[in-house]
Amino acid sequence: MRIIKYSFLILLIYSANLFAQYYTLPIELIYFNFQIVDTTVNLAWGTATEVNSYGFNIERYSNPDSLWETIGFVMGAGVSNSPKNYNFEDTTVIKNKTYFYRLKQIDNDGSFKYSDTLVVSIISEIKKENNLTPKNFFVSQNYPNPFNPTTNIRVEIPEVNEIILKVYDSLGKIVLERNYGEKMPGVYLISFNASNLSSGIYYYSISCGKYFKAQSMVLLK
Repeated sequence: MRIIKYSFLILLIYSANLFAQYYTLPIELIYFNFQIVDTTVNLAWGTATEVNSYGFNIERYSNPDSLWETIGFVMGAGVSNSPKNYNFEDTTVIKNKTYFYRLKQIDNDGSFKYSDTLVVSIISEIKKENNLTPKNFFVSQNYPNPFNPTTNIRVEIPEVNEIILKVYDSLGKIVLERNYGEKMPGVYLISFNASNLSSGIYYYSISCGKYFKAQSMVLLK
């Protein structure tokens, strides 16, 4: 009787392992985010482990009436017990539109699952307010503050220079970076959209040649 019990227990363990092998998707996704550079959306994601991973379809749609479409494919690592990082550039976006992205994570046997959806708004983030030449470099406190999800930063530059925005989380990690290119002297308004970030305290910096200014802001969703 004891032998039968042990055999039954071994059979249960074997069956559970078979179920996990054939019915559990093999990818542990640990992050999926984006950055916008001009009119390019840079998607980035990472996995902790992969088993028999075929790859990732990158899917997108642009309005509620459209269907998800596959815009690219990135090969998976197959079998991996170490973290892997991936990226994909979408260069086909249009300004002043909102896009939705997701990953279709595909197994070698055709099994698949979807990631969470990213919402990406492609807006003109900087505009010149007037042609007056400021005497000094100036960066305003963002307003509104706290904000959700969009806030504004006023920047005054006294000479021709690139304007670069960087946003950091509370641990000092860069979560967004924008290079708005070389600008003539004047007063500019930067609109920052944090729809892909969670609530918390963030820090932003504006650099312009030899000038630099950093301040804190609060995202409250």
